[in-house]
Amino acid sequence: MTIKEYTTYQQLEIPVYDVPGWHQYIDRNFHAIDGYMYLLTGVTNIRGVWKNNTVYHVADHLVDHVDGTVYKCLVQHTSPATGTFQAYRTANPGHWQGPLDVFQGSSTTTRFEFLNTDDAITVSDAAVEIRGGLAVAKRILTGSYVSIASTDGYAFSVGRLNRVNPGFAVNTSNVTSETGVLVSSKPAGGGVDIQVISPSANEILRIDAKGTGAIVIGSVSTGPVGISRPVDITAAVVITTTAGGAFMVGAGVDKTFQVNTVNSPAGGGIIVFGTPGAGNGGTIVALGTTADERLVIQAKGAGALHIDGTPLYMNNSTTANIVCYGMLDVRKQIVSTNSANGSIVVVGIGGIGVGGDINAGGTIKAIGNIATEGFFVIDGTTVVKNQVPGWGTPTTTVDRTTFDNAATLPDVAKRLGTLINDLRGHGLIGT
Repeated sequence: MTIKEYTTYQQLEIPVYDVPGWHQYIDRNFHAIDGYMYLLTGVTNIRGVWKNNTVYHVADHLVDHVDGTVYKCLVQHTSPATGTFQAYRTANPGHWQGPLDVFQGSSTTTRFEFLNTDDAITVSDAAVEIRGGLAVAKRILTGSYVSIASTDGYAFSVGRLNRVNPGFAVNTSNVTSETGVLVSSKPAGGGVDIQVISPSANEILRIDAKGTGAIVIGSVSTGPVGISRPVDITAAVVITTTAGGAFMVGAGVDKTFQVNTVNSPAGGGIIVFGTPGAGNGGTIVALGTTADERLVIQAKGAGALHIDGTPLYMNNSTTANIVCYGMLDVRKQIVSTNSANGSIVVVGIGGIGVGGDINAGGTIKAIGNIATEGFFVIDGTTVVKNQVPGWGTPTTTVDRTTFDNAATLPDVAKRLGTLINDLRGHGLIGT
């Protein structure tokens, strides 16, 4: 029998050495070992041990037989006819790199495949450096770190086996690629940080959906979404929530601006238009499912509502109304350009405080008070201005009945006294 036994894992042939032809089994074993090493590393440029008078090419790997360390050739050269590998490296420090911890092959040829492993690939207390490809069907466990250097489109990808699109992929195909993303873990309750890494001081972080797909933030979490820096928005942003504060801007408990959509269903809202052209201002319009919707602006408690415009216009084509349930303080003008239906209505104990003019093409109606420091003007003519003082109080009998040319002096006196008292009651004249 020419075969004495087989190795445990790779079934290499161990021959009976005193049998003729035993060297053929040894030859086959070396070819088998060479093939296994290629499957594991994908590296084809392992040149064995260093030899004298031999041409070595860039990326060749070989072993220093003195201590078994591995080196990589950096410069093509021919080794000298005499001397040791260590002496040559000392004399030519830029020709060889090493000793190496791992083989560094070409990214187009090196490929590690562990597609049929039942357990995780475990590396304890050591770094894993991959400069080619690594396909793993299970897990990689390491006590140190995993470094992947590649020029492929997907330098690192994780996904379901035999699927075209991975669940996660890192693209480093850009020849000038130097930016990336750093994910920093925190203690329990401290969250996770995601930030850009780059040699530059300032870098953009872009997050894109595919095609017309939406970007959704907080679809599972129940907490608010906070933004602590100015936001530059160049496309539509849709926020769908039933929370009291669907959108909030500002610090502290009481925000500078807040949108409340707690009503279910929320049937009304507002839309803000930017008007083209400098000096044309902006527009706020009520939204809703019906043809007519109110636009309500409220102060808090007994606080006044201040509108600082020049002026405040009401020019809706059908009904232009301002309804105030408290104090309306306008620092400039109120102008209603709708002559048929435009009106200013004040309800309650509040009033209208206007620092400028009120120009109404319709009606100014106050269930409370209208306080002005100016005049009441109709068609450019002043009809009511400041109270005229100096009038006494008539003691005549009240008489508002009609009279003619035959009226006596006492009849005229009674009616004149009644008129003076009425004007004093209206505040147009006073004592």
